[in-house]
Amino acid sequence: MSAHGIMGVINLLRGSYLVLITGREVVGTIGPSPVYKITETRVVKVAADSRVVSGMDAFDEATYLRLVHKALSVKSFYFSYDMDLTSSLERQQQKMQNTPASMLSASLYKNANDEFFYNKFLSEPLIDAVADSSNAGVFVLPVINGFFECQKVVIRGTSFNYVLVTRRGYKRQGTRYFSRGADEDGNVSNYAETEQIVDFAAPSSSSTDRELEGLQMAYVQVRGSIPIVWAQIINMNYVPTLKVDIDASRERFAKHMSKMIDMYSEVVAVNLVNKVKYEKPMGDGFARLSQGFNNPCYHYTHFDFHKECSKMRWDRLSILMDELAEYNARFGYFKIKRDPKDRAHGGEPLHLQVGVIRTNCMDCLDRTNVVQSELARMLLTQQLRDVGVFSSTDVIGNFPAMQSMLNNLWADNADAVSCAYSGTGALKTDFTRTGKRTKAGALQDGRNSVERYIRGNFFDGDRQDATDLLLG
Repeated sequence: MSAHGIMGVINLLRGSYLVLITGREVVGTIGPSPVYKITETRVVKVAADSRVVSGMDAFDEATYLRLVHKALSVKSFYFSYDMDLTSSLERQQQKMQNTPASMLSASLYKNANDEFFYNKFLSEPLIDAVADSSNAGVFVLPVINGFFECQKVVIRGTSFNYVLVTRRGYKRQGTRYFSRGADEDGNVSNYAETEQIVDFAAPSSSSTDRELEGLQMAYVQVRGSIPIVWAQIINMNYVPTLKVDIDASRERFAKHMSKMIDMYSEVVAVNLVNKVKYEKPMGDGFARLSQGFNNPCYHYTHFDFHKECSKMRWDRLSILMDELAEYNARFGYFKIKRDPKDRAHGGEPLHLQVGVIRTNCMDCLDRTNVVQSELARMLLTQQLRDVGVFSSTDVIGNFPAMQSMLNNLWADNADAVSCAYSGTGALKTDFTRTGKRTKAGALQDGRNSVERYIRGNFFDGDRQDATDLLLG
């Protein structure tokens, strides 16, 4: 058979199976590098390693294979042959500066960001086997799980690619009610990095301004479950029983935030949970641990999304945006001018992003998506003004085609992350797509909420098992 790549090897009762990429499609580019979406996989028995199983072992083997196929069936795996899709542009550049050009493509996996190398467990047998081979890069292919979309934008004759990529972490992955909070190593559930890229280095970009040729600008945000010990116990009630243990959370909280600061230099934690009733213990616990975390590079703010934006007063999001504008301006964004003759290293960065905004609600889905999309628009406006594509008075709303594209792309991103965690599309995407909260959108949210209830009580356990098996 033909295969486009190897996701890795998984060992079950009968021995080893190869997980092959047998279908792919190009979904866009970053610079000159194509990015592929995996459309089909095959799990193939390694014949030389076959073992005979019978009875209950045969039944278990069939169950394991069903779970592997279930975990691989999602349409949210992406890869590239010649760039490190697991890393942001800024992180890629930092690694390029420390790696000989001849080694970059041959050992793509060696430079991969361990947080988002989703098939890392599957790849470990291959990594061990080819560690000393010059062809290691042919066999070990880093894959991300999340979202990728690339759209061409034209503003007054200047064109560039707008890219949105979300990388979901694999270290505490799972489904909504089965995976919550932080583990002993500080890894949190539903952790994801979203990067917005304005790409003038794409083959389709064009401009009469030579200063824009080869330019790339990127802005990174993160989301993740509240980094404390907590759980929602499924008991057939619409709202599960909430358990919170603050005393057991201090070390896990500190590990998580310290890791965030190591990765991004400075962190603003934006907490969107309710300040009253059911969610109050989560907000109180997060605030207490934040107050006790004495690090000048860490900042915390709590915005009660549901209270402030109740009765469809979504314009009140401006209160939070005004508060975060100072951080967005100070943290900045990554900017580099690529040299087409030096594809490997590209040149020195012109700007660095020196901090990140970390957003969460209870699930890190619906409220989180709305806030992240608003922050991205704020930063995108500033980027386009900085390079002269926008005038000092231009806003995205002046360009309806661009605004519509952004609305739909961010809503698609919201749905992709939500489907992976909750099994349904995101809530509140009517606001993301149209800029308005509508009755039809509220009705769709009701449908999705009922479906989430059914999935959480009856189906997500099986999905959690599938994820656990695939990720080791």
